[in-house]
Amino acid sequence: INAVDAALPAKPILRAVREALSTSRIARLKWDGNSDALKAKLKLATDELDSKAALAAEASGEQLEKSREMGHLHGQVELLQQQANEAIERERQLREQVLLAEEATRKAQYAHNEAKRQSNQSIEELQTQVAQLRSEVLELQEKPGHVVRRDHPKCACSIM
Repeated sequence: INAVDAALPAKPILRAVREALSTSRIARLKWDGNSDALKAKLKLATDELDSKAALAAEASGEQLEKSREMGHLHGQVELLQQQANEAIERERQLREQVLLAEEATRKAQYAHNEAKRQSNQSIEELQTQVAQLRSEVLELQEKPGHVVRRDHPKCACSIM
């Protein structure tokens, strides 16, 4: 706000604001991705705790056979939880890669547009200079008594 009040050029301020917004957007998306991953892990841990509590409540006379079965099932549950955790982490990494790629693409697009704008500006300046030089040449040609001298090298060919 102080920069706007100080009458600074608008384009650098716009560029700085655009960069700040982009950075905050990426930070927010990363935070959301991490938050979603942590929520999924928390849900898995809560579900596991609930199942263990239910198992403890069901402990009865048939405990020996059920404990074997439970051991087998518990191994499967742990394997599935490990796979789920790996999938959650992989998803988080892929989201972060997408965000970084989007940011790189945005920066490249901005650099491309800036280079295009500068080249167009240079072309316009050069066209203006050419037009000015042409008008100067026409003025010089129209002046009375002015001879346009064309310096051509004399031909040094010898024909036999």
